[in-house]
Amino acid sequence: LLARFASYLRELRVTYAEFGQVTVPYANLTTLVVDDCQFARVEPLVRCFPNLRDLSLWMGQEDDQLENEEIEEHRQLNGDAQTKARWNSLDCVRGSILSLYMIHLKCSVQHLDVQSAYLVARAAHQLAGILGDVSPRNLTVRIDPEKFDVSQLGKLLRPFNLVGLVIHVDYS
Repeated sequence: LLARFASYLRELRVTYAEFGQVTVPYANLTTLVVDDCQFARVEPLVRCFPNLRDLSLWMGQEDDQLENEEIEEHRQLNGDAQTKARWNSLDCVRGSILSLYMIHLKCSVQHLDVQSAYLVARAAHQLAGILGDVSPRNLTVRIDPEKFDVSQLGKLLRPFNLVGLVIHVDYS
């Protein structure tokens, strides 16, 4: 659909998109915002947008009550796919905890912004997985202190060499 713009496109925002077989790489595209892309696969994204610098991703599955097995299978699929193609580094990655956990990026990230969902106790292991995947220099995270023990944050972040940390706390 957008092939004739492949050499011009620098930023792309899509909703309900499905990325499949890559026939045209968008070499100049540096910013990609993907919304409601259920079970997004990383390999077509890397092949389609090889020079990406800024990725925002929401798979839109936070309310689907996915089984842990489904989540882990999709994470593994994306992890395995990056032996064939992956980004070496990205400047900025944004998304929900579940989306970023399932996409399983294997590259360094300057700024990781975990958006659209508050960190709660049951998602702490997913955030730890994401941090291990991308080793961000800077992290922005949202916390609901009624559902996450803020004193545990230090233990969660200790293994990572963060230079900057922004925490949004909801005390409503």
